[in-house]
Amino acid sequence: MPKSRLQEAWSEGRYYLLPSFLQFLSYLASPKVTKEVDVKLVFRTFGDDIVEVARELDFFVDGQHPVGLPALPERFRLKLEPSARRVGTFYRDGFKEDGTALAVGTLTKVPFSSKLVEEGASAPNNFYAALDPEVKVIRGFQSIQATLDAMLQESSTLALRDYWEWWSAHAEDGQYGKLLLVDEEKDGIAVFFDDHIEAHHSHIVDVRDVRSGAPVDFEKSRGKYLQRVEPFAAITDPDYFTSLFEMYVTK
Repeated sequence: MPKSRLQEAWSEGRYYLLPSFLQFLSYLASPKVTKEVDVKLVFRTFGDDIVEVARELDFFVDGQHPVGLPALPERFRLKLEPSARRVGTFYRDGFKEDGTALAVGTLTKVPFSSKLVEEGASAPNNFYAALDPEVKVIRGFQSIQATLDAMLQESSTLALRDYWEWWSAHAEDGQYGKLLLVDEEKDGIAVFFDDHIEAHHSHIVDVRDVRSGAPVDFEKSRGKYLQRVEPFAAITDPDYFTSLFEMYVTK
């Protein structure tokens, strides 16, 4: 195996994708689930680990993952090249719906600096135009959701990098965290799984109504749009994610 952060993690007994999550992916690939449910996966992170997640998924799709499960279908592969339109990076500079931008086709984030204040809303456009002209910057909740919907029509597996600097600058409050746009007027289930979701507040996920732009109260989003992942259970129970998934789809 070529030297990489994934190889280093495995050699030290660490994971990017937990075995219970790999079991869950294998479950999603089963004929019964494939026939009954159209599942889309969107990996979310503040960090720079998506490249290693994609590498691990490649091993799984190619039937070479050491976990020993059957190879996954091609739809589970996470392609990182800009033309595939399977990755994107958020930039946030305001609380309202026009204060969020999504750069499609890149995992590089806008550097946080005093220069951003001078550039204002044009900061992400300026940065990505210089970085890669193929990267398209979308601003506003409804436009972002329409773009994500289109991306998910083309692919079953996406990855989005969130803007840690915005969350950190606002005392790690949930309303400045990883953005989850929801539309209660549409059918379908959208659930954000994260081990940093707390018992009494979202902490790391910003759930917003895509139409109004308003935050969705935690009491309403908990158990509907937000699901805390319990680390110990996720590590020790091989069916952990599968059981959570079945709980939501059978509600």
